[in-house]
This record gives sequence, C-alpha cells and structure tokens, in this order.
Amino acid sequence: MNVKRHSCVLAVVVSAACGGSALAGGGLGPDVIVGDIVSVGRFGIIGGVGAYSVGTTACNIGTFRLNWLASTSEHPVIAQNLYRVSTVDGAKRFEQLAQSWLKHGFIAATGDLCSICNQPGGGFLGTGCSDTYSSTENGDQLRVGPRSEVNPYTGVFPYPYTLGWSQTGNTLYKRMPIANTELVSGSTVYAEAHYVTRDDAEAGNQMNNASHRKFVVGTLGTMGWSMAAIAPTQREKPAIFAWQTEDPQVVIRTIDIPGDGRVYVGYRVHDLGNGQWHYEYAVQNFNSHRGVRLFSLPVGTSTAVSSIGFRDVDCHSGEPHSNTDWPGVVSAGILGWETSTFETNVNANAIRWSTLYNFRFNADQPPVDGFATLGLFRPGAKGDPASMQVAVRVPNAPPPPSCPGDTNADSQVSGADLSVLLSQFGQSVTPGSGADFNNDGFVNGSDLSVLLGNFGASC
Repeated sequence: MNVKRHSCVLAVVVSAACGGSALAGGGLGPDVIVGDIVSVGRFGIIGGVGAYSVGTTACNIGTFRLNWLASTSEHPVIAQNLYRVSTVDGAKRFEQLAQSWLKHGFIAATGDLCSICNQPGGGFLGTGCSDTYSSTENGDQLRVGPRSEVNPYTGVFPYPYTLGWSQTGNTLYKRMPIANTELVSGSTVYAEAHYVTRDDAEAGNQMNNASHRKFVVGTLGTMGWSMAAIAPTQREKPAIFAWQTEDPQVVIRTIDIPGDGRVYVGYRVHDLGNGQWHYEYAVQNFNSHRGVRLFSLPVGTSTAVSSIGFRDVDCHSGEPHSNTDWPGVVSAGILGWETSTFETNVNANAIRWSTLYNFRFNADQPPVDGFATLGLFRPGAKGDPASMQVAVRVPNAPPPPSCPGDTNADSQVSGADLSVLLSQFGQSVTPGSGADFNNDGFVNGSDLSVLLGNFGASC
C-alpha cells in the first residue's frame, strides 16, 4: 500500500474527503501549473529554419476544479518558448530563441502526476488531476491561436479567436521557428511552457503558471535538431531563473505592476579585465498586459560605453506586432533602449507577455548600486505608474541631492518642497528625482522623514 497515495494527511489534498484543501504550495480556488515539460518535438525544416513545439503536463494544485471547456473562452491557452545558453567572454548569456502561438485546451484528462486525481475530466481539470498534451498536440495548427488576443493577467480572450482561426499553413506556421544555425550539437537549451486561463486568474493564482526544463541539443536531421531532457522540470519558475541556475552570480528582481502583471529583470556584471566591465540585463515579461517599451539606466557623462547590444524574439505567422529592434542610445548620462509609444503604434515591438529581451554593453567603470527604469507600453488606469524602477548594478549611479529635502533647488528646505513631496507621495519616479531623497525610486514616508529632518535648513 502506498501510504502517500491513500492518506489524506500525507497526500495533503485532493478530494472533498480530505476537506478540499490545496496541494502543498497551491492556492485557493483553481490553480493550474505546468507540472512537467514532456519533450521538445520537431516538425521539419523550411529554408534552413526548423519548426518546434513543447509537450506539456498541466496540474491543478488548487482547491477547486479548473474550467476546460473547449467551445468557450473558459479553457487554458498554452504558450511555448525556447531559450539558449551560451558563453561569451567567460560569462553565461541567456537569450530567447523562439515563441509559439497558443495551444487552446480542448478536453481534460485525469492523470496523477502531481497528486491523486479522483474527479472526472472532460470539461474540467479536477483538484489534484493532471492533463498531458504531447508536442504534436501542442503544435496542432488547427487548435493554435494568437497571443495578441489574450490578456495574460486576467486570462480573458475571445473565442473563437479572430486571427488564424482553424487555419493551417506550412511547417513553420504558428510553431516555434528556429534557424538551424542558432543551435549546435551539445549546447544547452531550456524549454518553457506557460498556461493562462480565466478562472485561475480570477482566483489570484496566475503568478505560478510557467515552468521550465533543461535540454541538450543532439543532432541535426531532416526534421530539425533533436533535443533530450537532462534535468527535471523546474515547476512554477519561468525560464529566466535558468540563467541563475547556470550562473549563481546572476541576480533576478521581481516587479509587480499595480493593477497588472509581473515582470522579471535579471542582471550580471562581468569583469573583462583591462579596465572594462560587461553589463548584461534580461527583461522577461511574465504576464503583464501593459508590457514594457523602455529600458534605461544611468551610465554617467564621463563613462566610455561600447558594444551596445540588444536582442528580442520575433513574432511570426501573421501576429501584428512589429519586430523592429530597439536602438541603444546614450544621452545626458543615460543609456536607454526603447520602442514607439502605444499612442504612436499599438503594434510596436514592446516586450509582451511570456517573452524575454536582452540589453547589454561594455563600460570602463565598475558596477555600483543604482536603478534601471522600465517604461510601460499600454496606458494604465488613472493613477497607475507610467514606469517602474528596479534596483540593479550600473556603471554610474545618480548622485544624491546636495541638500536633502530641497526639491526646487533654491538651497533651502521649506513649505514649497513639502508641497512637491505631497503631490508625488505614493508614486514611483526616476531614482533621485523630485522628492525621492533616498534614491529608491519611490516617494514615501522615508522621503518625508528626510524632508522634515532638514526642514528650515539652508545649504
């Protein structure tokens, strides 16, 4: 007898008989995760570009069944991504190679991958139950729709979807396209899968819906590169965390956007020797519907910046979004990359959900603590921030105010400065600007304490 499978105490979960409690780490209500990435499948090559998809197993680790209704918008959609690890100048680099369109779930199974499944499948994935789609099924063009019509934070999308409805195409259509030259035998890649669905989001459980797994590239054949899994699936962790696995010196920050989703920023600074440092940043939009249109950081006016680089992942198969690269420009001591605003072009090349962009450069200054700015693409609700700040390492941080509390540069701390602080209170700003006296990118009680502590002072 398997005690774990038959004891409500040890199995933690899964039926009304066990009180309907969630699996360890699961949330209240429906809570879908990627329990396993089964395989990377290949479909063939056109013009030196191969087509790939990822096999996945979903688990419901929550307390209530998950909707899986095929003919409505109440079912999961599945994003698939592939990433490459490479070593450049002695440091690991992590880049997204390709993204798929979205597989639409059509019927739920009753597997036991994550726990005991004791509920019927069909139109619902029961608590403790798992459902597997092979890479062939996830690459089925008839059941694959666009990412552009999905709000990843709310899980809302139209059904039938508009773009590419029930359409098939050539081998590359809607699948992950990867040029043969982007991979080499024996190299490391990571597959990622991300489930999005409305009832999971309504329960507030949409922040754990992506997982990743490590694969090794095999041989190139007529169908494309073979890939074999060489490590277990890392559940509930988006792919950017694989960069940290490859290089423990990588730092990853989490940014939760008010009223919206989540963005991750990873960074690594590598000493190249001879007075040069390489700065590498990766921004992964996990499930922000607003998206990111700008990434900038201070480099100082006397820093020599070189080898400015950028990498994105292309949309394809008729998705309307632009693939125009972001130029990296240094101006007034700030290095920034950006695309067009939403108001200028709703289809600009923003960092949209379940994608990762890279920003990099060399500098002749060592790293210090500072802040990068993420400019958001879609407008938010009234009062929502237009940008977010994230603590990173930079070549040159902005200096602190010469007279703490003096917002208007009149060399005294007075009621005029207090008025500025109160007008900005609770907002995120560019670090060190306005009433941000402690250089953390936010105007809050800490800044008020600085101002009041210097009130009446002249400098």
